[in-house]
Amino acid sequence: MKGYIVTLNDTKKSRFFEELVGQLGFVENIMELKGGKAEFVRDLADAFEDVRLHQAGKRKLKSAKEMLNGL
Repeated sequence: MKGYIVTLNDTKKSRFFEELVGQLGFVENIMELKGGKAEFVRDLADAFEDVRLHQAGKRKLKSAKEMLNGL
């Protein structure tokens, strides 16, 4: 199973999108995130991507000590 985050830039089309995706037999769940929840999920997805890139040796992350010193 894979998950996707889709951001719609036209809220008037959201109902159409939900109906279209709902007709696909392989779609298991459609969940609308509003306000702070949507931002949190985007931030969390970005963080996981940073970790994945770090593990692949493509990005250097700060240590906890470096991060705390920046506060």
